[in-house]
Amino acid sequence: MDEKSPEFRNFRLSQDIWIKDLRRALEFVEPVEVNRQVYSHRLYELLLRACTEFESVAKAYMMGMKKQVKSDANIHDYRGGLIDLQLASAEVGFLPWRPRTLWVEPFSAFKSGNIPEWWSAYNRVKHSRSEEFGRATLGRVIEAGAGVFAALVAIATPTKFAQSETEDATGGYGYQSDGTYSYFQFPFSLRVPPRWPDLNGGNRGNAEKPEGS
Repeated sequence: MDEKSPEFRNFRLSQDIWIKDLRRALEFVEPVEVNRQVYSHRLYELLLRACTEFESVAKAYMMGMKKQVKSDANIHDYRGGLIDLQLASAEVGFLPWRPRTLWVEPFSAFKSGNIPEWWSAYNRVKHSRSEEFGRATLGRVIEAGAGVFAALVAIATPTKFAQSETEDATGGYGYQSDGTYSYFQFPFSLRVPPRWPDLNGGNRGNAEKPEGS
């Protein structure tokens, strides 16, 4: 699966809809630190959709790479299946956050073999909403969305993209002068990890964190 495949384009379209719904939710909840633990039925829905989307993306990538995909695959299977993408090093910024971009590492738990908190929250609210509903927070929704965004960018091999701040031929991902990748309708930006290889070898980037971030 690459950025030009019909399957990848379907994932992008699905994310477009998810982003629109997230923006609608942010009309009622300000994206600021004091609201990071806010939860609601709308945020619960967004969390479930983001996590099921990540499952679909992971399975599609693994199948495309001829890797085994179990019918009852779990997050540990996805961690192993996506290991070549080095998602554990990915850092994603949520641009609408105020007063400045909120940077999260949605897969950092993979470094120690653990489960990301957003995935744990997803499983808990999915299986026991009445007891665990409070885990469907704005913060977890942003982390889950950041995880999907990082996976899609990793799969799309961004070294092939135009090195400019204008929309390229693949439909919107672009390399920015500060070493990040953005998609022009998504409120996320990916800070490229050092020595992040693309699927064809080579180097995806060597961006460093801006001072004061």
